[in-house]
Amino acid sequence: MATQPKSELKLRGFRTLNKALEMARAGRGQIVALVGEPGVGKSRLFWEFIHSHRIHGWLVLEGGTASYSKSSGYLPVIALLTSYFQIDARD
Repeated sequence: MATQPKSELKLRGFRTLNKALEMARAGRGQIVALVGEPGVGKSRLFWEFIHSHRIHGWLVLEGGTASYSKSSGYLPVIALLTSYFQIDARD
């Protein structure tokens, strides 16, 4: 299978993120997960998108996980919510 150039992957990524944003704007909430090999530009794609004019006025919540933390699929969601609601480990 041939690999796609980074620019083509980035364009596809932006289209996918734009589509999710438009669906959310129409009242259909969205969660976007981006998976790929190291170095293909996943972090950069999200960074550019959330710092673009398209996101003005939106609340953007970010979460992530390390590849070695596979004990629970909920860990990124737990981390995101505890951060957003400012829940301390002592709470």
